[in-house]
Amino acid sequence: EAAWNALEEQGGEDAASLFDEKKRALETGVKMTKQQLTEGKELDEKFLARVGRRLSGQGFRADTVYFVVNKLRGLKR
Repeated sequence: EAAWNALEEQGGEDAASLFDEKKRALETGVKMTKQQLTEGKELDEKFLARVGRRLSGQGFRADTVYFVVNKLRGLKR
């Protein structure tokens, strides 16, 4: 809680909006992953790069993009 309060004071953004952004980005990444797996394709680095480009193109912040890509990278192990 203290970390979130400090974040709000420093960045001017509230913690809820950062959480919502990551949640929306993760939903997009999961949707793409489900489609990839349904088509019988692998979750390789090329796919993860495509997810990153899509999220960046949708205007998500870099730290959010890395968060999602790293979560999805954990799925392929």
